[in-house]
Amino acid sequence: KNAHPTVPVVAIVNPNNGPGASVVSSYTTGIANLKAAGITVIGYVATGYATGRPEAAVQADISSWKSFYPAVTGIFFDEMSNQAGDVAFYQRQDSFARADGFTYTVGNPGTDTIASYVGVVNTILVYESSGLTTLPTWYAGYPASNFGVIPYNVASLDTNATNYISTNKAHIGFIYLTDDNLPNPWDTLSSYFSALLTALQ
Repeated sequence: KNAHPTVPVVAIVNPNNGPGASVVSSYTTGIANLKAAGITVIGYVATGYATGRPEAAVQADISSWKSFYPAVTGIFFDEMSNQAGDVAFYQRQDSFARADGFTYTVGNPGTDTIASYVGVVNTILVYESSGLTTLPTWYAGYPASNFGVIPYNVASLDTNATNYISTNKAHIGFIYLTDDNLPNPWDTLSSYFSALLTALQ
């Protein structure tokens, strides 16, 4: 990030499927280091696709992020529904987070969503799967900042991957590719992260 200051980078922090039960000093230090580099740091909250987790538990996690790690400036709503009937649930969670002082929110259905979710959070992750895929065209009708993709199991930043970036970055505001894979593609940083930021400039 220091070598690519013009590229926005967002780091999702996740101590224990959420903020955990108490402050962990290494996370406090890590968050401070990320922020010092100009990275936006947001805290992980599981939402159970709007029905699998009590709303009070979701909001308790949001409040714990504020209490435990006040340097965190946003919330990452994982397990986000893409069903029309759940829009109001996410509007309430977003409003709760903003009332707590958070200024940036991300929702992660991990797949295509519907237009009624655009604007409910700042950014929606519309693809979280293995490999690269052709994305729906309707995203182009909205500002790119509304959308992000996080493909995993992308072996290298080869011509196919760089073409994917150049094709999509006009209407997808956030793109993260990694060579990590299941069972947890998010436990290491992409081996070609610096080259990825260069491609995103």
